[in-house]
Amino acid sequence: MPTYYCRSCAIALGLIDRTLLPTVNATGCGYQLEKFLKHTQTGYFTGGATSLFSDPSYSTYRGYIVSVSLSGCLEIDAENRKNLLLWAGKQIGVY
Repeated sequence: MPTYYCRSCAIALGLIDRTLLPTVNATGCGYQLEKFLKHTQTGYFTGGATSLFSDPSYSTYRGYIVSVSLSGCLEIDAENRKNLLLWAGKQIGVY
């Protein structure tokens, strides 16, 4: 069962380092690149429904990652993966 933390609690517990997010390379490692491709490229992810940004540019995607540090929450799933959940504020779709 997943566990959810509000932004403030996740930062206070050291689960999100907000000071690094504005300078983050959102595709700097294999996992981050996989996430970027999953949410910006149609046909890349075949594991079921997923959100897909209507603007697939890196700058837009990075902006969402930075904004989650200001308004989102953190989910830690059953496999101990960290997922940043955000209110996009813009149109996204499901693929």
